[in-house]
Amino acid sequence: MKSRIIFKSIFVLILVVILFCLVFIIYDKAGKRARIYDPLLLSTYTIMYDNEGKDCMSTPEVIYKDNKYSYSLPCISSYDTYLLWDDGTKELVKNALENKKVDIDSLVSHGLKIDKNEI
Repeated sequence: MKSRIIFKSIFVLILVVILFCLVFIIYDKAGKRARIYDPLLLSTYTIMYDNEGKDCMSTPEVIYKDNKYSYSLPCISSYDTYLLWDDGTKELVKNALENKKVDIDSLVSHGLKIDKNEI
């Protein structure tokens, strides 16, 4: 009888440990996914235009495409549209997109002057 109680106790303890491990693994993976897909959790930025006051009469410049849309700057200006990160570093918007440091939705929500066209 005592051995049966001990066996049940050990079994319940093992189940609790397994459950705890599963919850921890799921929580850890969810946290990593959020950091990958939401760069704003890691740092913030401001959009800078070094082309202010310049004539913008050229054709739009596509800087990003997905399955449904292409996203274009109003003129060829990817070489002078920057992100100023909160640590003081400066990076071209096009490079930040290519390196997946930001996504297009984040840039639009931060006020990037962009045209969205269906493909």
